[in-house]
Amino acid sequence: MQAQGNATVSGNAVGGAAGAGGNGGAGGAGGAGAAGGFGHVSGQDTSSVVNGSATGGAGGAGGAGTGTSAGGAGGVGADGTVSAAGAGSTASGSATGGSGGSGGTNGATGGAGGTGSIAATGGATAAGTQTGATGGAGGAGSDGGHAGAGGVGSITADGAGSAATGTATGGAGGTATGTGSTGGAGNYGTVEATAGGHVTGGTATGGAGGAGTSGGHGTLGGYGYVGAHGATNTASGTATGGVGGAGSSGGTGGLGGNAEILGGYFPGNTGQTASGTAIGGAGGAGSGVGGTGGDGGHGVVEALGNNSTANGSATGGAGGAGNSSGHGGDGGWAEIDGGFGNLGPTTGHASGTATGGAGGAGFDTHTGGDGGEAAIIAQNPTAPGDVPTASGTAIGGAGGNSGTGAFGGDGGSNASQTSTPAGNAGMAWVQALGDATVSGNAVGGAAGAGGNGTVAGAAGGAGAAGGFGHVDALSGTATANGTGGYGGAGGNGGGASGAFGGAGGHGGDGTNAGNVSGTGGHGGSGGAGSTTGTGHGGHGGTGGNGTGGTGGNGINGNPGTGNTNGSDGGNGANVP
Repeated sequence: MQAQGNATVSGNAVGGAAGAGGNGGAGGAGGAGAAGGFGHVSGQDTSSVVNGSATGGAGGAGGAGTGTSAGGAGGVGADGTVSAAGAGSTASGSATGGSGGSGGTNGATGGAGGTGSIAATGGATAAGTQTGATGGAGGAGSDGGHAGAGGVGSITADGAGSAATGTATGGAGGTATGTGSTGGAGNYGTVEATAGGHVTGGTATGGAGGAGTSGGHGTLGGYGYVGAHGATNTASGTATGGVGGAGSSGGTGGLGGNAEILGGYFPGNTGQTASGTAIGGAGGAGSGVGGTGGDGGHGVVEALGNNSTANGSATGGAGGAGNSSGHGGDGGWAEIDGGFGNLGPTTGHASGTATGGAGGAGFDTHTGGDGGEAAIIAQNPTAPGDVPTASGTAIGGAGGNSGTGAFGGDGGSNASQTSTPAGNAGMAWVQALGDATVSGNAVGGAAGAGGNGTVAGAAGGAGAAGGFGHVDALSGTATANGTGGYGGAGGNGGGASGAFGGAGGHGGDGTNAGNVSGTGGHGGSGGAGSTTGTGHGGHGGTGGNGTGGTGGNGINGNPGTGNTNGSDGGNGANVP
């Protein structure tokens, strides 16, 4: 459906669904499914007005293979687009990509979902109404075949004076079945204005990653992005990363999608403003031996370029749980950043709340995931005389607890992040570099608890140390508080009937001394109960408080022996 000149277009365009591939004969491969037909509503000149819905046709299913022959691949879903070109023109309505066809029996891949797009060019306005722009879902894979990716969901406006608003959602990845198969990736959702455009109240959500079943791996969720490019441009709204797909029977969980709100992107851009809420997607859960949970996605609110401003809320996604003998995934980091230094001299101003994602829970002997870092940054290099500022609250993510399997695993820490001390939960930073001013609060994440031992003779896992809270201003002024996180509690010990394991000790409190962070020591683990008598395990000691330093760790409780109870562990020293 199309009009040219100063015209108005409205209505619905629906592409036809494709036919399925035929089944193979004896020993033959299945036929591939065809691509769906596209749906398109457009206006092609100045002052055109386009309002309607466009839906791409679904891809056809692949035919089944017989014997050992492969099934046919699923067909690709077609695009659905609503577009307008020229100054004063408007594109609005809904656009939906067609879904990909499923793969035929015997290891065939699913087709990709089509793109859903609402676009305005040459100074036009793009608005997603009704359901907005939605990418089609990916087709399912069969019997070890990979699933298709979801389609893109996008609302875009290009050119000076252009504007974009509405809801864009990436398509979900398809589900895969069979050992070694992989779910389809969720695609991105984007609301974007370029070349001097503006985004107001946009909502962008990445599609969910496809799950892996019967031993398959989950796949990453798509990213959510709200952005505006060009001098004095603005970007506001909500960006949410897609959830990673779950794995099964030893399959790993997919990564959570990132979420970004960006004002400006290229060198020479000035005066950008980025605001709103960015939430990283949660990592998918893993399952079975080796089934690690996926890491959470990052949350970023960032203004790039000189005299730029970033404010709002950024949250890292939670790490996925490691179910049935797996490690928990790491929480995503969160950042509010005014002026990124690699684009030349900047004077950034960053404010708001950044929260690192929590680490996922572990299972049995496996540790919980690390808590994500959180940062509010006004960053170098700066022009002579310029003073970047950073203010607000940064909260490190909590380490994941160990699971409640037979043997207690250790609580989640932050040992994987080499820039921070090993063995801690999420770090928190309020930071300005150069001749800078910093104010606010930096709170280190609480550490994960050790798991309980639930069989006779099994000690509880150790709690981790809490995260540091950092305040940093080089040659500037720092008025913020840095507070360390609580240490994790030790797990309870296990014992035979009548021979209880000792309780784990509580973690200590961490408080700052001036701008020097403190961290509480972790609690000691409970001792195991006797396996041959009624002797109870001793209780773990309490972690010491850390004020401007790190409290001592609680001592583990001693195991019970025969009918004799184990002694309790001592408490950690307070510092200072």
